[in-house]
Formats: sequence, C-alpha cells, structure tokens
Amino acid sequence: MVEQNNSQNQMMAKVRGVFAGAGSDGMQEKFFCDNILELSGKEKPGVLYLGTATYDLPGPCDKQTGYFANLGCQIDTIKLAGDESTWPQAQEI
Repeated sequence: MVEQNNSQNQMMAKVRGVFAGAGSDGMQEKFFCDNILELSGKEKPGVLYLGTATYDLPGPCDKQTGYFANLGCQIDTIKLAGDESTWPQAQEI
C-alpha cells in the first residue's frame, strides 16, 4: 500500500493542471485560482480561455476568468461555437 501511495505521489508531482469539476463554480474559488497561479510560476500569467457551447458567451467567460482579469492578467479567448467562432484565427497560431 505504501509503495502504491509513493507511486501515486510521484505521478501527481508531474501533473500540471487544476481540475475543478464544475468549471463555472471552481473558477470562482480563490483556492483553485491561486493554485493555477502557483502552477504558472508567474504573478500575472496570460490566460487562454476555451469555453465551449454556452461558455463561449461573454457572461460565462467573464464569470470564469474574472479572478484573473481582476489581477491584471491578459485574457485571450478561442470561441469554438456560434457565429463569432475564432477557430480559423486560432489555427494560425
């Protein structure tokens, strides 16, 4: 059992993501946002937001990126749905 825990701890040490479950709720929690900042290693990291379906709308996007915007982080979005899709421009990057 101890060997399995050590293996899991080593694997988790390589994970570079924050998995909040319900992104809409999680991305408003200081705990999650602070962990994202810590993983980036930057005071004001750039944020690339990929919100699909209804999360492409301005309201949900602002809700999920607001914490970072309030810190002065640059927020860029790639919209994948709707009439204002930015997918063609994103493919050029």
